[in-house]
Amino acid sequence: MFGFGFGEILLILVVALLVLGPKKLPEAARSIGRASAQLRRTVDEFHREVDFTRPSEIPAESPSYLPEEAAQDDPKPKTAGGRDESEIRG
Repeated sequence: MFGFGFGEILLILVVALLVLGPKKLPEAARSIGRASAQLRRTVDEFHREVDFTRPSEIPAESPSYLPEEAAQDDPKPKTAGGRDESEIRG
C-alpha cells in the first residue's frame, strides 16, 4: 500500500487519533474512503474513455504503418542517409 510498512501506518493512525480525537476519527476515515472511491471511479472512467478512443487493433507488422524504407524487403542494412554499406565503402 504505497510502500508503507505496518509501522508507518500505525504511526499515522496514532497521530490522526491524537489530532482528531476518538470522536472525529471515524468520520474522517469515512470521508477519506469516499474521496478515494470517487477518485478511483473517475480514473476508471478516464481509462475507459481513453481505451474507447484509441484504435483497438493496429497490426505492428503492417507495411502501411511502417516508413517506406522499412516496408521494403531489402536484405542490405541501410545507414542513416538511406544508402547501403556497399555504396559507402566502394
